[in-house]
Amino acid sequence: MTEEEIRLNPQRVKSVAKAGIGDTDVRLCQGSIEFLTEMTTEFIELMALAAIDNSERPKQYIDSTGVVKALRKLGFDSIVDELPDLSEYAEDMQKTTKMF
Repeated sequence: MTEEEIRLNPQRVKSVAKAGIGDTDVRLCQGSIEFLTEMTTEFIELMALAAIDNSERPKQYIDSTGVVKALRKLGFDSIVDELPDLSEYAEDMQKTTKMF
C-alpha cells in the first residue's frame, strides 16, 4: 500500500479534533489539519506495531490486551485510565482464539 492509501481522511480528523475541543466555532488552519492527519496516521502505525509485540495471542493478531499493554508501555497510562471496560472485547478475542 502506498502512503496515500493508508493516510487517514483529513476531513474526518478535523471533525474528531473539533469534537474533542467541544467548540464548533474553533477554526483549524489547513496546516494544522495536515499535521494532525500525519500524526494520527503515524500514531496508529506505532500502536499497531507495539500491540503486536505485547499481544498474548499469536503474533499475527492485535487484541485489546495488546493495545492496552502497548499504551501503558509507551507512557499513555492516562489514556488507558479513560478507556471504557474492555472485557467484552477480551471475551470476543478469547472465543476467536479457541476457534484456531
